[in-house]
Amino acid sequence: GFFERLRSDLALISDPVRAVNNLHRFLSSGFSTAILRDFQTHPILQRLALELFAQSQYLADILVRDPELFRWLTTTNALKVAKSRSEYLSEAQAAVQLFTRIEKRLNALKRFHRREILRIGAREILKESDVVVITEELSALADAVVQSVLEIGHQDLAGRTGADFKNTLGVIGLGKLGGSELNFSSDIDLLFVYDQDGEFHAPQERIRTFHEYYNRLAEFIVRRLTEFSGEGRLYRVDMRLRPEGGAGPLALSRTAYMLYHETRGELWERQMLLKARPVAGNVVVAQRLLDDLQPFVFPKTFFTSPVDEIARMKQRIE
Repeated sequence: GFFERLRSDLALISDPVRAVNNLHRFLSSGFSTAILRDFQTHPILQRLALELFAQSQYLADILVRDPELFRWLTTTNALKVAKSRSEYLSEAQAAVQLFTRIEKRLNALKRFHRREILRIGAREILKESDVVVITEELSALADAVVQSVLEIGHQDLAGRTGADFKNTLGVIGLGKLGGSELNFSSDIDLLFVYDQDGEFHAPQERIRTFHEYYNRLAEFIVRRLTEFSGEGRLYRVDMRLRPEGGAGPLALSRTAYMLYHETRGELWERQMLLKARPVAGNVVVAQRLLDDLQPFVFPKTFFTSPVDEIARMKQRIE
């Protein structure tokens, strides 16, 4: 009876070979007796599983790694609801607060991230939501993850310095993240800005300026977002859109950003800022920078034709 129903379901699947191979991997990973009983009692669950296994190898790999997530997907309202940034952040913070060591906290964050990617991907495949909501959810999830890593890094670094101060580091998202248009394979483009330079009094660490502190924190965020561990990694991060590209510091003050764009900013950097938005950290500082840069992004006059400059940019890229 099981195989008769399986053949019938596979006949309706776009890639039956991949579906049945991933089903075999899934059943071999554990919980097979309970899962097969669920499939027999509720045939819709088997069709749902085969659809996921056929359409996304990435999601299939998540379910093979964490087979218990299938029951979470299908016995809760996980597939029916869209989550906001605040909901993601609350859940991410709840996941990491169970641990004290940085590695343990980051691994907990990766497990949370993997679970939510599965949920969002399943919602798309099963047509529970449209592409606009899916990309907004992916972007909100990225916001929450960046915020969580920033909080972990600041708590650790501030604790080691022994300094008492208000964290003014803001994180700005560019490109697809800035436009809330992230997809499943996107990297994230970031800018780090802090309020102002000055002396930093750190009784327990050799950090003497805010520039040094915030660049240490920014380096922590980028490294921890991109590094692999036994739980995988969170995101690819592109920092090449910052002033001076790969040669410039990761974090700059608002004044330094203004000076750079007023004296050396190019047309492509105006375009880069069109979708920019605060995504994590001190959003007031980040938004203040974006407001300050509006005259640069939308100047009243141009010394050269933007159309001609875009054509030259295209030629250089080619």
